[in-house]
Amino acid sequence: MKHARIGMAIAMVLLWVGAAGAQQPDPPGQAVGTEPVHQAYLFAHMMHQDYGRLYYSVSLDGLHWTALNDGRRVCDDYRGHPDICKGHDGRYYLVGNRNDSAPDINFWVSDDLIRWEHYSNVTPDLPRTPGYAQALARIGAPKLFYDADSSQYVLTWHTPHEHGTPEDPERYWASQRTLYLTSKDLRTFSDPPRRLFDWDMATIDVIIRKQTDRYYAIVKDERYPTLDWPTGKTIRISSAPALLGPYSEPSAPISPNFREAPMLIPSPDGKVWYLYYEQYPGVSYGLSVAADLNGPWHQISGYTFFSDWDKYSLPPKVRHGCMIAISRAEHDALVACRSWPGAAEEQALTFFGWSDQHVQVDGNADHLVPAIDAMNALPGRAWPESVGGHVARPAFVFGLGDLTEWPSQAAREAYEQRVTRRLKFPSYDVAGNHDIGGNSPTRTVLDWLVARHGALRYTFEQGGVLFVALFSEYDESLNNPAQPISKEALTYLRETLANVPEGKPVIVATHLCFDAITNRDEFVDAFGDANIFCVLGGHYHKANVREYRDIHFVQLPSPAPNGTTEVTVLRITPDRLVAIPYDYAKNEWVADKDKTLDKPIRGPIKAKTQP
Repeated sequence: MKHARIGMAIAMVLLWVGAAGAQQPDPPGQAVGTEPVHQAYLFAHMMHQDYGRLYYSVSLDGLHWTALNDGRRVCDDYRGHPDICKGHDGRYYLVGNRNDSAPDINFWVSDDLIRWEHYSNVTPDLPRTPGYAQALARIGAPKLFYDADSSQYVLTWHTPHEHGTPEDPERYWASQRTLYLTSKDLRTFSDPPRRLFDWDMATIDVIIRKQTDRYYAIVKDERYPTLDWPTGKTIRISSAPALLGPYSEPSAPISPNFREAPMLIPSPDGKVWYLYYEQYPGVSYGLSVAADLNGPWHQISGYTFFSDWDKYSLPPKVRHGCMIAISRAEHDALVACRSWPGAAEEQALTFFGWSDQHVQVDGNADHLVPAIDAMNALPGRAWPESVGGHVARPAFVFGLGDLTEWPSQAAREAYEQRVTRRLKFPSYDVAGNHDIGGNSPTRTVLDWLVARHGALRYTFEQGGVLFVALFSEYDESLNNPAQPISKEALTYLRETLANVPEGKPVIVATHLCFDAITNRDEFVDAFGDANIFCVLGGHYHKANVREYRDIHFVQLPSPAPNGTTEVTVLRITPDRLVAIPYDYAKNEWVADKDKTLDKPIRGPIKAKTQP
């Protein structure tokens, strides 16, 4: 009996611990129920395997980041540790240098964060730095800050004054000091360079920011940690009443030891600061938060590899750079970009597909949450070996109908909330038969789709591909889930494709899947000579791929209770179309060949004339 009581007590403790672990609070600063002050964020960074080159990741909440351009460079010309600021003329300026031994610092300019052009160079006269004549010819990690109040830039970097030795390599790092130049336009600069701080301490990776009427220098304490110097290799903060100082003695550490490259952004609600820093040698990040740059600061749980504890995430193998707040329009333009002018790598269009969501009449949409969370987490995941690379942030998510079980107002509102608030990506939808209302029709969902997309049948273009969202009326009198594509839909399809330039890639998306279409030949004939990459459908709830007259029909899976735990990921390159479902319950790619497509892209052929 005693053992039974002990066992029961242990079980209760384990249940309590498990419940507590599942309820870890989210970080402060999120805009809950209100419009965010800061709508989106850009992380310009390097990669572990491609150090000193320019890559992008983006976020809508400042906590969860996804890679752009399919995890490839966004500009081949750039060299350096990326640092971006918005400048005197409203354009963005990017600073870098070819390497630490190069004598010059380089600047690029962009109107949209996509097209970067070389702007100017400056060569600091290091030996003329007052009080620092022993400076070595080294320039590390230039950073740029534009102070709107004084209409000038401050360019900072670190320069050492002692060489390291095999016996004492840390001597080099302990001799680093932060220097600066100022400029009104990044074409002419103050001269000579000067030391930023009056106090004498090794600092690198210094960034300057302003809060109300005070300036803050966020620094890395570059001395090696010892019992006599326990703050070594930590992130600390100094402040000053003026841009160029005098700056106070550094604060106590706000990070653990062996952290560097601080990156600071305001939270979405504008009430909290998020401070990221890299744990080197560079494969993980820490995050500290505070309501005021003076502190107090506390760390947020991440990189534990327990989903209940990880409150922020970054793509694998990212190295440091800078984070900045951007508008939602800028974010969406970056996400939609499929042609980076400065990048030479092959471009690809990625999007996700699902269907038959069947939100219940009372508005219960809980079954959509695992699928949406899975799609949010897919960018950065490695594709199967046969495809290679990593899943890029999708340009959009395509839903192919039966959003609702029956189109009640509660069901429509619940679906809208899930795809516009919880889902992180733009989305498009086509109405299905359930969205019409069956024998009790209502326009609740149909009118919402018209307001959202302009019509029930519409087109849009992404990555050079024309997408045709083809709503097809449903004939309830047939009392059969198999239906013809309606005459109205076929007329719209013929007229639309007749105006498409020859050879332009087209994807047609409709609710009915291949097995449910009873007039397949009439449907395919409507394509004419158009370059149809594939036809997307739903309706029968399970992923499937069929080929008919050289047209690939890709059936998308359903998250409904009688559906599957899959979403389909599609990737289009100039000569290849890949569509592979991902099983989020099993956390693996689906290998069933009847559900996957990986073939060269080809157009249709006309039906053979019957004898």
